[in-house]
Amino acid sequence: MAFQNRYAPSFELESSSDLVLHRKPVNENIINRLKARETHIRPGGTGWYQQRTFYQSVFPNLTVANADKPPGYLKKFTPDGKYLLSFSTDLNFVEIYEYQGCQAAENLLSTVEKNLLDGNSRDVRDVRMWALAKEKLFSRFFKLKHRVTVTTANHYLNREFCMFTDDSKYLLVVSIAVQHHDNFNMLESFSNNESLTPSTPFEDYTLHCIDVRAGVRTSLQHFRNDKIFTIRNQGVFIHQNVISVLSIQHQVIYIFKLHEGIMHQTHKIGRFASGDDDMLFTDVFPHISDHDFYREKAYCVLKNKLLITLYKNAVERGPAGISKFFQHFQFLEDLKMWKVQLIDERTLLVKYASQNVVTMRVQEPSTLPSFFLFYDFESGEVLSVHENTSSELLGIFQAHPGLFYQSEVHRGNLQAASYDIYSYKVLKRFKETIMNAKYGGEMEARKRILAQLPMQSQILNPSPYLDLSLFSYDDKYISSVERPKTCGDYPIRFYSRKSGLLSFEIIAGNTATAGRKLISFVFHPSEPFAMSMKRNQDNHVISFHFRHLPVCS
Repeated sequence: MAFQNRYAPSFELESSSDLVLHRKPVNENIINRLKARETHIRPGGTGWYQQRTFYQSVFPNLTVANADKPPGYLKKFTPDGKYLLSFSTDLNFVEIYEYQGCQAAENLLSTVEKNLLDGNSRDVRDVRMWALAKEKLFSRFFKLKHRVTVTTANHYLNREFCMFTDDSKYLLVVSIAVQHHDNFNMLESFSNNESLTPSTPFEDYTLHCIDVRAGVRTSLQHFRNDKIFTIRNQGVFIHQNVISVLSIQHQVIYIFKLHEGIMHQTHKIGRFASGDDDMLFTDVFPHISDHDFYREKAYCVLKNKLLITLYKNAVERGPAGISKFFQHFQFLEDLKMWKVQLIDERTLLVKYASQNVVTMRVQEPSTLPSFFLFYDFESGEVLSVHENTSSELLGIFQAHPGLFYQSEVHRGNLQAASYDIYSYKVLKRFKETIMNAKYGGEMEARKRILAQLPMQSQILNPSPYLDLSLFSYDDKYISSVERPKTCGDYPIRFYSRKSGLLSFEIIAGNTATAGRKLISFVFHPSEPFAMSMKRNQDNHVISFHFRHLPVCS
């Protein structure tokens, strides 16, 4: 009877005021994580993610602001994190530093217990420690390994361009020289009838391949009287050992294969795409001298394939589609190659747009019509063609982003293989913003999202601290895309996705600096180490953010 009275059920509903939700406590201690890894069985296929969750327990906790550095432009780490690339101030040399590890400065900072050293402390000991750290910190973290001479005479390195091979063995850089009108060559400037009418002086480009470990240049390729978009790795794409280069001026795609540091040209897709095209053409049309290529009426091979595919698609839509095709034929005929990406070792994604877009004479290029062509350059087959309003292409991009990020996946950046729920939420928020904006809508949103295609090569930082599935942060001031951001006046806070608590913060702002402030970050791909470089007019200020143990034996 007592048992029944003790456990008598109650069927009264609890009010919302009486209901208290208790969140399960999350222990992110590194020791507990190591024990759990030993004693728990994880689901198959989650090993890479489970390893990255350890970064929620080990993160940067010290900032040394306004540190000294050698003159030059610090760029990025190699994919394996062993070396740091820098360009000299005169843009003639490539400097390769060997990274010593985030623990290299522990003996120097063993007595520091704060999370910030910036010289503004009222404690004299902190000010002395900061003065010592700012002078010696760079030399503790990095040792100069090689200084490679790349350019001479009037050539200079483009400091907005650099790429590494997946194995971190080779580096690609571009040098540029502005051509003068005295050196104008008609044949070199107009190689076919797709060549653009120049609006700015031509430039000579040289693509250099450098052996990072040996510190020597292994090969180079010249592109004279040309226009190649090299800012932020545009115009050149690398996928494993295959390199593509898009010549905007000549409307030619060059394909190279990198073997033991030597770039071998395998394809040149311009007037023709293969030797068979040349033989078929000469069987129908009389031989034309090199000086008259730009006058011929026949389409270049890739433009011809594009128009044929668009016509076949129009036929499938019936008489209305054919009528629309001929109505806009003049626009289609004038399309030019704008951007190129390697999807895999043999497939190109080529974006076509009007000449005003390609020559950057319009302010909003993403709102204008353009076409995406998927082309197998080994077989010469056009796989598909999509307009920039295609719902089919948008669905593929949203459901399978790894198809367009295969080169990132091969570099070990597996977080780019698919959208996690947080990355998808960012994409969805962007889409809803465009749809709800003035003059927006569903079609405008598709244009804006597909404007990201083709992807630029190696612009994503693989650092786990920028992985949205591990940490939450304000993407207005920092993101995984390597580009300068507006510098805020407050620390950038990183919250753990697992506990929701503040894990660490990066102190990069400075309220004393006036004017528009831009800041760029260089994260190590695997260690709790980062550098922030603030640019204000001609001034460059560097700060180090790294893991520090207050007590070091």
